[in-house]
Amino acid sequence: MIECVTRKNKKKKIRAKVCFVSFIIFVITIILYICFIVNPMIIRLNKSVIMSKSTHAISEAVYSIMEEQNILYDDLVKTTYGQDGQINLISVDGLKANKLARLLSSRAQSSLEIIGNKGIQVSLGMFTGLAFLYNVGPKVTLKLTPIGIVTTDMYSEFTSIGINQTSHKVYITIEASLEVILPFSTRTIDSTTNVLLTESVIVGKVPNVYLDSGVNKINLIP
Repeated sequence: MIECVTRKNKKKKIRAKVCFVSFIIFVITIILYICFIVNPMIIRLNKSVIMSKSTHAISEAVYSIMEEQNILYDDLVKTTYGQDGQINLISVDGLKANKLARLLSSRAQSSLEIIGNKGIQVSLGMFTGLAFLYNVGPKVTLKLTPIGIVTTDMYSEFTSIGINQTSHKVYITIEASLEVILPFSTRTIDSTTNVLLTESVIVGKVPNVYLDSGVNKINLIP
């Protein structure tokens, strides 16, 4: 009788161990499936949406600063003429450019934090990894977190548009990284946004050093 009870207890313990190990294997399999199959698929399907939100937020931040500060072409760019009336030098006011860059970087960072808190909406069915369930089920919010500091860089572009007429445009490039919070892991998405700050048509002969360069990097950002 005692041996029979002992055997039953041993079988119960073995079954319990088998169930426990099976459960652990099942959980690990689910986690690996989500990390290596589901999460990359979610990023692939929503990367364009995230980058679009990032670009829109950054562009709006730039435009708002430009309107608030009332930045005009002559505020940033100085043109020096020689005694013969010809253009000798076209330069950017470094102090104003750096001040503007800091404002734009700070505003862009704040805008990204706002869209990050709102996140993006994805269907619950997307977490199954099955294509026919991508748009099935209630919406789930994925949070976005800005990583590091938004970096900025300015550059100018000279384009000949006629006899003694040159189009001069000043752009700013803003680079940012957003971390997408996913189940059991995170993914980082980098975005680069180019925004036109100001432009003008220069009347007069522009030195070839500018025209030949096409795109002239300024690199004035701290």
